[in-house]
Amino acid sequence: MEILKNGNEGVQRLRYYSSLFSRSVFMRLIKFNDFSKIDMIRNAFDSDQIAQQITYGDYLDKIYLSLVSQYRNEYVVKNALINKIVATNKCENITVFNEFRVGDSIADVVTFNGKSRAYEIKTELDSPKRLCNQSDSYLKFFNESYIVVPGNKIETYLSCIDDRIGIIAVSTRSEKIAFSKYRRAETLTDNMDVDVLMRVLRISEMEYLVKKWYGKLPDVGYFEMYDACKELIRKIPAEKLSRMVVQTIKMRKEDDIIFNNNRKSLTQICLALNINSGQYAQLCKNLNKTINPSYVFPIITR
Repeated sequence: MEILKNGNEGVQRLRYYSSLFSRSVFMRLIKFNDFSKIDMIRNAFDSDQIAQQITYGDYLDKIYLSLVSQYRNEYVVKNALINKIVATNKCENITVFNEFRVGDSIADVVTFNGKSRAYEIKTELDSPKRLCNQSDSYLKFFNESYIVVPGNKIETYLSCIDDRIGIIAVSTRSEKIAFSKYRRAETLTDNMDVDVLMRVLRISEMEYLVKKWYGKLPDVGYFEMYDACKELIRKIPAEKLSRMVVQTIKMRKEDDIIFNNNRKSLTQICLALNINSGQYAQLCKNLNKTINPSYVFPIITR
């Protein structure tokens, strides 16, 4: 891919910067030691720094800071939010998910640690258009639900969300993204919609819940098992079921990597890729490599 330079280079530069923080770029970096897109963008937009000795990781950190101050897209807001959650809960047994499906909606960030919480991020580039359907799904599953919006957009969202949903305001201070709680979410313990829950649970999790509460699975055939378990789950007291669901879903994963990650600009990409310790070690090794200043891509100017 070649980059075309034109009069609108500032906006184009930020868009290309943001394109680096994608699953595909980092999977190629981990699996194939492929630095080509990073090299291409550095040469296209930072050629005046081409002689500087800098590692790939440090260069990505610099790009990230540019995005924070000039182009606050979903990646940088989500990454900052996850870093905030990790820092606040470092000593707690918390599990964090990136893009968690509930009903017909996908929550941007979800946490489980005694309570389940959903965070739906809306940037300056977003609108409230789909929020009504999204929030309805979240209220049928999570103990607490929040929307995360720019501070100057709060009034826009107040009129289109349920009063039980909390609001977190986003602002930028000294090239850092800050969060402040404008409205606390109502904690719900009897809101679990079993029809929504059954679409979230894996088969093994469904069976685990039934065995944990009743001591055994229903004595039915394979094809009747789902419906039989669903009816049994429906009879579990709502508050007990809510706590059991949190404990069950927490067992899906461990978050040692994001809690021990030193590249704070890349926390969200590590979470999104769900990489293992070997892949993380390879990523760190590649990011510590110094960029070769003699590796130059052709640029077409017009």
